[in-house]
Amino acid sequence: MKYIVFLLGIVFLFSGCGIVDIQYNGERAKIPQHVQYVENQQCIYLAGPFNITQKDTIEKLIEDTIKKANKDGLFGNKLVNIKIEEGGYTTPVVSKLCLYLTANLVYDKFLDL
Repeated sequence: MKYIVFLLGIVFLFSGCGIVDIQYNGERAKIPQHVQYVENQQCIYLAGPFNITQKDTIEKLIEDTIKKANKDGLFGNKLVNIKIEEGGYTTPVVSKLCLYLTANLVYDKFLDL
């Protein structure tokens, strides 16, 4: 019984959750924030605490967000004013890590970028 209590105490001690901003240097455009505003998230479950902020994971999230927005009836081929956050929870056994993206969807040929 003492071992179970000790094990549960260690699991709670090394567990955590939260949301943090990720620095992403995407393009900025002077358009109202509500114009073709899109949101998307991708989560993964892992065995143990790992990090998912590698650049290709973020680039894949951006591509998937554009595809999802087009499928939902929005028009555009580029995201601007991108804000990305990382969140989820970690434990010594299982982790859930998510990337949350918000941005504006635009056609790049109509912007003065």
